[in-house]
Amino acid sequence: MRALTLTPLWTVRGFNAPITQMSTCLQLSRCRLPAMSSIQHADIQLRCTCCGDSFVYSAGEQELHAVRGVAREPRVCPSCRKLLGRD
Repeated sequence: MRALTLTPLWTVRGFNAPITQMSTCLQLSRCRLPAMSSIQHADIQLRCTCCGDSFVYSAGEQELHAVRGVAREPRVCPSCRKLLGRD
């Protein structure tokens, strides 16, 4: 007798196992968002390498970047990023 195999309908980004029609609820309930960093962040004044103006790298931005796994501080201010099309 052959085993019944289910073809994955879609996969969740960042989740290893494919989601099938029968196991959708079980697998989605196990998905976890990354934990917020336990490091206390503070606003930092940085200097833009493009225009030379100073800008604030806020604690909220630092927390967001830490959760996303970005380790570097920004080198370009928000207005220059917008002009360069990187935002």
